[in-house]
Amino acid sequence: MTLKGWSRNLIQIGLVILTLIALGTIISAISVGLLGNPDMMIAGNGSYSHFLNWYSDRVLDTITQPTTITLSIWYYRALILIWSVWVAFSLIKWLKWAWFVFTKDEVWSKKEKK
Repeated sequence: MTLKGWSRNLIQIGLVILTLIALGTIISAISVGLLGNPDMMIAGNGSYSHFLNWYSDRVLDTITQPTTITLSIWYYRALILIWSVWVAFSLIKWLKWAWFVFTKDEVWSKKEKK
């Protein structure tokens, strides 16, 4: 099924708008990932993401010891950087393909003469 006339033009405009929204979302995600700090979900006892309030209950018996696994924020940022480089190279390839498909017949359908 081939679209002609105003329906093709409307779909072309919609594709351009959706592409711009998707590119803006990707750029925003990369900038927040590289420049922002992840939410570590630290809460309680007056603690927040850069300050931990530790305390110890008064108990008579030995309490079970929790296990904590931590990584530096630099591992997170390195992972985001690798992902963003992959996205950049993939976007170039995808946009070349999308432009080819977008302009396959013609970009804009002209008004048909009667």
